[in-house]
Amino acid sequence: AAMTDKQSALCAWLSRSGVDAQTVAEEVYKATLRVSNARAGSSAIAWLMRFLTTHHFVGFAIYRIVLGLALFGALAAGLLVPR
Repeated sequence: AAMTDKQSALCAWLSRSGVDAQTVAEEVYKATLRVSNARAGSSAIAWLMRFLTTHHFVGFAIYRIVLGLALFGALAAGLLVPR
């Protein structure tokens, strides 16, 4: 893809300023990822908060208790060895 006049002017200005255009592109990419991750995280938290106001913890509690007992059983049987 050919560069526009504005893009060429920006690259020339960055070059005169001693800034590498590749570095600028990477920083813009990283900033875009940060914003995207913040939005995804906020959306996930908002969904989880709505979910928790309409559902109970009973299933989660049973799952955690069963998993904990299974892990203690595996430790007692020697199937798992703590580091």
